[in-house]
Amino acid sequence: TLPQTGTAAFDHNRAWQRDGAAQASWRSGILSVRDARLAEVIEQLRAYQPGVIRLSPQAAELRVFGVFPLDAPRQTLLALSETLPIQVRRYGPWLTLVDAA
Repeated sequence: TLPQTGTAAFDHNRAWQRDGAAQASWRSGILSVRDARLAEVIEQLRAYQPGVIRLSPQAAELRVFGVFPLDAPRQTLLALSETLPIQVRRYGPWLTLVDAA
């Protein structure tokens, strides 16, 4: 069960606890990540980028640390590609592929 303190977030697949600092950052348009799977980060970015983001299973398991702007998903993907062993390819504005390098 989730502790009574803090806040929780949920989507159509799961629920998870957010600490107060992460929740405040998210409300300010910032995604603050500490040891999260890349799949979780990409899931958060999907709501802010038009089109489809496809993530390979190998890249999905990479661990992410950082602070990223939610309103600039392209900038966030670029930063991730510079710090993680991933390759980001865009095919027009509607398809983005993220794969392990």
